[in-house]
Amino acid sequence: PFPFLTGAGIAFKLVQALHQVQETEVSEGALELAALGTVADMAPLVGENRGLATLGLASLRRTKRPGLLALLEAARTATTALDHESIPFVIAPRLNAAGRMDTADLSFDLLTAPDMKTARQLAAQVEELNQQRREFTNRLVEEGVEQATHQVAGESLIFLASEEFEPGVSGLVAGRLVERFYRPTIVVSIDGDIARASGRSIPEFNLGEALAKCEELFHRFGGHPAAAGFVADTLNLEAIKDRLQALTREHLHDIVLEPRLHIDAEVLFNQALGETYKFLRSLAPFGQGHAPPAFLARDVEVTEMRQMGTEDQHMRLTLRQSGAKWDAVAFNQSWPEELSIPEGSTNPTIDLVYVPEINNFNGRS
Repeated sequence: PFPFLTGAGIAFKLVQALHQVQETEVSEGALELAALGTVADMAPLVGENRGLATLGLASLRRTKRPGLLALLEAARTATTALDHESIPFVIAPRLNAAGRMDTADLSFDLLTAPDMKTARQLAAQVEELNQQRREFTNRLVEEGVEQATHQVAGESLIFLASEEFEPGVSGLVAGRLVERFYRPTIVVSIDGDIARASGRSIPEFNLGEALAKCEELFHRFGGHPAAAGFVADTLNLEAIKDRLQALTREHLHDIVLEPRLHIDAEVLFNQALGETYKFLRSLAPFGQGHAPPAFLARDVEVTEMRQMGTEDQHMRLTLRQSGAKWDAVAFNQSWPEELSIPEGSTNPTIDLVYVPEINNFNGRS
């Protein structure tokens, strides 16, 4: 059997087997849910997972499920524009927000809503909880950054434990700290005698395998190379921390812990259009274990630049090369201090790595 199915994937295989016994067709609704769970759980999009994601996304674009239609309406996303990024960045965060901030029953009720009126009411509640989740996560990330700064100088794995961390958002906090420090990260929520942890990792370190080597210290644990978690006695936390940090030191001792930028080819902007772009999109869906092709472009003229985002943490650029003019977004980046800012006729040129995409917003492309 395929070893990387998520819980949603296993549930789908059971549904599929029942339909085979009854000699009936599997519903598109089951495919929708299987795709949601597979992509949202950061499972590698290879093998059967890739099939579930591909067929499920196609079903999502045709969905008649009131809950999903209302959720996408609240997120200002058209079903026809759904792609491999819609699940992790639009759908999953909102569905997960209910369980993180209140109760997962709300998301269940939304997905099973019988009509659009009911679904819109539930989607509005989910949208509000998602906004609360963002604000709460940002606050905990700030606290986590302060604590993690003291560990990164001497350790390859960040291990944070506190009563302040909430189980519902500890995985999100861990993911943000991995992005910030490029270290495997465990964030532990302490509730009396019980500790619940979520972790995220980097490609160089298999977190699920590392937890398996500490099995006797947990009540239960699970996960895969990129994301894992455990439940344990609070008294065991120091031993768990020491064991995991020893494992990372052993495994990563001769590895420079810096993000690596994978470049597939050097491609001019005007070479990535038309049939080439159609071919690239045919390789989708992209995700864990199957990244979208990334290209290098040299001597690109930057005609406009402005910071964007709630904290000006992203850049929006207008770029020009070989007659092609593109808009671009550089997430979590700011303009290099050593470069002049584009203004008037003074436009700097840069080398950059890019992933070509169609921008879909408010039903427009």
